[in-house]
Amino acid sequence: MGQGRRKAAIYAFILTFGLLAGFAIRANVDRLLARQHLALAEGDRATVALQLFEAFCIGALRGKPLDPQPSLKPANLQGEAIWYEPGTDLHLSLKLPLTCSVSDALRPLSAPEKERLAKAIADSIPVWTPELSPRVPDDLGFFVLKAWTTPDDHPKPRWGIVMSQVEESGPNAFTVLSLGLPHD
Repeated sequence: MGQGRRKAAIYAFILTFGLLAGFAIRANVDRLLARQHLALAEGDRATVALQLFEAFCIGALRGKPLDPQPSLKPANLQGEAIWYEPGTDLHLSLKLPLTCSVSDALRPLSAPEKERLAKAIADSIPVWTPELSPRVPDDLGFFVLKAWTTPDDHPKPRWGIVMSQVEESGPNAFTVLSLGLPHD
């Protein structure tokens, strides 16, 4: 009987220790995921678009892609995995390792928001990607089309950032900010 009680006490200790260790590990995992949760600007859709692009797209460019799950909600539009920010209806498309984009196609930005976003992007490009320079893209019939790319003599295939606005206003007016990531 003494041997049986001893084994039971050892098993109870192991089980108790395992449960406590499991709770401790789970608490640390939750804290790590909470750190990834983005503190997005409230009510300013242009700023949120810029924050999403910087966190996810520029993060992927720098080799530190974030998991969108803690901050965004999944959506499946036209068979494509899309993440959206419910407070602003902005969406993020991650097609890593090739492209990343942020768009207002679910609910277009207002004209003042589009202006603020365009200015903020132009101000942020030299900070995010000093290796890119402005490029005049071909006229493809967009309301606004701006691009920043690597130079023609860059040793790797061209990559860069493109901002396009399809129309100034109306039901088809949307803005897309895309990053074509470098690849070999």
